[in-house]
Amino acid sequence: MPVPFSIFSTLACLTLVLGTIARADDAPTTSAPDPVLRAEISKALRPQILRDTKDPTLVEVMIQFDRPPADMAFDAALQSGSETWPVGPMAWKKGGIGWWAYDVDLPVEIKTVDVVLTPSEKARDQLLHDDNAFRLGGLQAFWTGDPITRSSVPVNTQEIGMIAIRPQLEAGHEDPLDLADANDPAVQVALAGNRAAARAQLQQRATAQPDDRPTLFNLACVTAADGDLDGALEQLATLRHDGLPPDLTPRAQRLFRMIAGMNLYGAEQKQDPAAMRALGEAYENGYGVAQLPDEAKHWYRDAANAGNAAAMCRLAAMYEHEIGATVQTNEAHAWYQKESAQWYRKAADLGNEEAKQWIASHASP
Repeated sequence: MPVPFSIFSTLACLTLVLGTIARADDAPTTSAPDPVLRAEISKALRPQILRDTKDPTLVEVMIQFDRPPADMAFDAALQSGSETWPVGPMAWKKGGIGWWAYDVDLPVEIKTVDVVLTPSEKARDQLLHDDNAFRLGGLQAFWTGDPITRSSVPVNTQEIGMIAIRPQLEAGHEDPLDLADANDPAVQVALAGNRAAARAQLQQRATAQPDDRPTLFNLACVTAADGDLDGALEQLATLRHDGLPPDLTPRAQRLFRMIAGMNLYGAEQKQDPAAMRALGEAYENGYGVAQLPDEAKHWYRDAANAGNAAAMCRLAAMYEHEIGATVQTNEAHAWYQKESAQWYRKAADLGNEEAKQWIASHASP
């Protein structure tokens, strides 16, 4: 029975390559330009683009090649008119069968896009030096011609959910530092491996210049790369509240989505209550994902049932204000208030200060 593409959306990048498996240190040293292969490569290309029914700005881009005639590595992008949306690095071994899937934010009015694959030595090196190297069989050479474009690929609709991207240590192609300004000296320190020092530099600069949006965004990127997802989310939320300049808006959305994807991985794969709580916050506030109250309550409830007091408090607040309620009756109102009080009490018992204040303010005189 055919396996639906959506099954493979549980990884930000999934490749299954048939052929020789080489060690990661079999790094390529040459490239092989061969424009004659263009027609064959273009024929082997199979793109598919799916827009999520629940979160319509989320598009999953899946690109497959069936037994390409050469080793290949590309930077993939989507284009529509004058707009371009980066997708990510991709690579295939000659004769293999493989696909890559990435998360992209695409405006809801876009119905068709051009898929553009630009040969890239940087993409090849990037993938060969992370955990995908063993799948790529070495890539001793790769085709280097002009970009290959598949025009007017339709954007279809399917319930896909967010792609559960792996943390940086497990899939190096998704790195928050890629979104930061590489010309910033502090970011260069982070790229050199000293993220703690980079955070300190950026924090000092942000304290001195609190309206410096690029510095604040770079700080969020470095904070996320350093593994402090809650800290990065708080910094991004503050940036969004204060107003993002147009040039930072798409990068901020990508970072929001990346953090949400990392938390989804933590929630689903590691059953981490803190990640579940963070996902609830993302869906409650629209941090990188659609603002979906039911999804927010789902993740808050899972985290609360796992003993996370902060999630209990957030779930209680959503019940108290009947956020996402679809039934407006006296009985429903009473049920929501009962559930709210119950979760506030549980959170207070675990020491949550916000819950304690709520209990105190609602205590009988």
